[in-house]
Amino acid sequence: MNLQVYKSLQKLSQAAVEMFLSEINGSSFSIVVPGGTTPRYFFKFLSQSLVDWKKVTIILSDERMVPVNHRASNYAVIKKFLLEELDDDKHPQVLPEMEKFRSEYFENIRKPTSETCVGVQRFSHMESFGQRTLPMHYS
Repeated sequence: MNLQVYKSLQKLSQAAVEMFLSEINGSSFSIVVPGGTTPRYFFKFLSQSLVDWKKVTIILSDERMVPVNHRASNYAVIKKFLLEELDDDKHPQVLPEMEKFRSEYFENIRKPTSETCVGVQRFSHMESFGQRTLPMHYS
């Protein structure tokens, strides 16, 4: 394994974009991205790159089931730093399709939930709802 250390998030993001661009080479490509604000520069730099976005699928690894304009939405980061910078007809496919999310979906969930399974890892956060949480850990 070749460990690279960068002096800033921007430099790391630029290197990640260069790696991404060298891998896609004009072919169809899928990439799984984390949530939070960390990938914002990655998306910003990608938006300035020449990419055939119709051949790219972006998969959100940990999207929250909130509306796209909610402050906790990971999709909102992609929308702000990538999608809004591209022409509408040049957007990549983003999964899950959060633009189709409706808050009414929660009406079908029985509350309170009787049990919830969550993962717990070092440097992770844990969110849950329900009466009983069953933590699960792996190393």
